[in-house]
Amino acid sequence: MKGGTIVMDIQVWQIALALVASITLFALLFVAAMARFLKRPSPSEAIIRIGRATTEVFIARACWIVPVLHRAATLSLSTIGLTIRRAGHDALVTKDYISTNLSAEFYIRVEPNEDDVKQAARTIGIDEGHASSEAIRAKSQELLEPKLVGALRAVAAQNDFLALHLNREHFALEVGDALREDLGRNGFTLESVTITELTQTPLSEMRADDIFGASGRETVTNTVVEKNIAVRRKVQEEAERIAEIEREQQINVATQSRLMREGKAREEEASIKAELAK
Repeated sequence: MKGGTIVMDIQVWQIALALVASITLFALLFVAAMARFLKRPSPSEAIIRIGRATTEVFIARACWIVPVLHRAATLSLSTIGLTIRRAGHDALVTKDYISTNLSAEFYIRVEPNEDDVKQAARTIGIDEGHASSEAIRAKSQELLEPKLVGALRAVAAQNDFLALHLNREHFALEVGDALREDLGRNGFTLESVTITELTQTPLSEMRADDIFGASGRETVTNTVVEKNIAVRRKVQEEAERIAEIEREQQINVATQSRLMREGKAREEEASIKAELAK
């Protein structure tokens, strides 16, 4: 009886040890799994956690992403640059109908707040995965380019070519003001606009089969002709002024020579009279 009690105690001890080991192993595996599911965004990104009923945004704080319960997307918050180039038949048209080749850089970013992150994610179509700055730039270029070009065309159409060319900063500010609210509805903040090129489209690239192209060609041609006439007139006036100065110089030289000869003659006459008087 005593031996049977000892064996039973050993079995109970073994069962208890096995139970404790199992619980400990389960706890370790659970902690390891949960650590694997813990995601922390970098300072320049946000995590969007998509659950069965809610969508949450985590910025500068960690969150649990359980594969069965959640889907997650990471959105970069870094500033990105979008390049717009219009030239030739796609050039802008100014108020005085001059086609204008233009290059502009737009710098945009997503503000680190929940509403902007969600709106930007909807705009560029992030569903799951990591959206890097380059991916956002490419998608934003595709989706936002019509808005950017539209703002450039609208502001250019309200100003003469020379006014735009001489005051690019004001042009960029007007474009920024026209875009800022519209981009905000897409979750983006416009940091700045830089005009890197603004030149007249060559006449050979201006379209002659529409009113804007034809008017632009006429305006440029007339302006060039008027400027050339003005330049030739100015050159002629300058030549006439130089010739007049030269004539005045010749007259002055001739007068000085005559006065010198007359003076010398008077001196000689006085000398002869003095000799005769002696």
